[in-house]
Amino acid sequence: MFVLAHISDPHLAPLPAPRCSELRSKRLGGFINWQRKRRDIHLLDTLDKLTAQVKAQRPDHIAVTGDLVNLALPEEFPAGRTWRSVIEGALIESEHGRLDACDLVSMARPLIANCDLVQQFRRGVDVPDRACTHCNKCVGRTTTSPLGCYDISRFDGSQQKMVEEILKWNRADPASDDRENNN
Repeated sequence: MFVLAHISDPHLAPLPAPRCSELRSKRLGGFINWQRKRRDIHLLDTLDKLTAQVKAQRPDHIAVTGDLVNLALPEEFPAGRTWRSVIEGALIESEHGRLDACDLVSMARPLIANCDLVQQFRRGVDVPDRACTHCNKCVGRTTTSPLGCYDISRFDGSQQKMVEEILKWNRADPASDDRENNN
């Protein structure tokens, strides 16, 4: 048996002031929700206390899922990357004292929008050139179409560029082909 700590949807505060042009699609509803409710709930002090409580429980594994940020504004990403260091610090001091105690990090739409997002973060990129717009077009097509970003505005209006990116995201894993051939 192992102990699993699960932190969901921290929605890091404070929310930077968005420009009107950034409040399109789902972002407008998120901004209104932040102004009416979330700004009084999602406080950094509360998150610090939660992190300390998780650390005190000495879990074997920590899962952080859901939204780290609120509207996916470019100004929010550095806070998300900074908070990652807090989680890593908790893991370093965990019972096992190793960073591999974290088995899963969920990124959902940002990873669908940029299939190389992890590699970009490893190179030190804080915000991808073509960040997820949170239009939810990917969500509406998950059962009928290949997984990918269907917001054509991210591809300079080019249907061909969009399809190429979706096919890149859905390419076969060469390692799985090797395993199948060896069986």
